Amino acid sequence: MWVEPERLALAFAALESAGVTLDRERAWADADARGLFVGRHGEYRIDVFVPSIPFYAEAQHRRIRVRIAGHDT
Repeated sequence: MWVEPERLALAFAALESAGVTLDRERAWADADARGLFVGRHGEYRIDVFVPSIPFYAEAQHRRIRVRIAGHDT
């Protein structure tokens, strides 16, 4: 999943409403420092990428929208 930095709060809410567990404070810090944050849904790891290098702009043109728990991501 790809999330623009200005939409992180919305992404956190959508992920949590879908049952994903994450530490918001750590997720904010990881998104800023590493360009990604991690959540858990049961035994599954959910990686969420935040644009931080030029490749993301190219990949963004090829992305698709996904609805999680009624929210666009």
